[in-house]
Amino acid sequence: ELIPIWKDDLGISSTQAGLLGSAGFLGFGLAALPASIWLTRFSPKKITLLCAAGMGALAIGQSVATATLVLMVTRLLFVMLAAARIQIQVIFIQQWFQPLFYAPINSLDFGSRAFGQMVAIAATPALILLLNGWRNYYLILGAGMLAITVSWVFLGKDRNRSQQEGGSSPQIG
Repeated sequence: ELIPIWKDDLGISSTQAGLLGSAGFLGFGLAALPASIWLTRFSPKKITLLCAAGMGALAIGQSVATATLVLMVTRLLFVMLAAARIQIQVIFIQQWFQPLFYAPINSLDFGSRAFGQMVAIAATPALILLLNGWRNYYLILGAGMLAITVSWVFLGKDRNRSQQEGGSSPQIG
């Protein structure tokens, strides 16, 4: 992982390493309830757009962090937005698939996400070497997230099932 590299580059302490390592868990915990509220009140497409754009900007922020506190804050906020973005899948699955497919699609998403994270963790050290440092790695990650954000503007769809079935929608925006 990146902790040993950050220890060398930024001189982080063991306590700071622990905080950086646990930022993901804290971010998920802090964002879970607010994200669920946003999803019932606002357009999932817009929330996804804002989360992806924020994640891209925060990844770039991590790439230029010269202080441990900046790295911690950008990492925490990145994970909070990721948690909000991940919860949106519940809404999209209901919008895009028939009820019979909710559980299998959700399971496929979780399985592929776990596999993707495993591959990313395994490949990160090689990518850092290939890209000449962790800063370039985060810079490219951020640029990629921003590219996904731009594509989402054109490809993302908001389909409200209740409106499709003739009902009204509680969503705003």
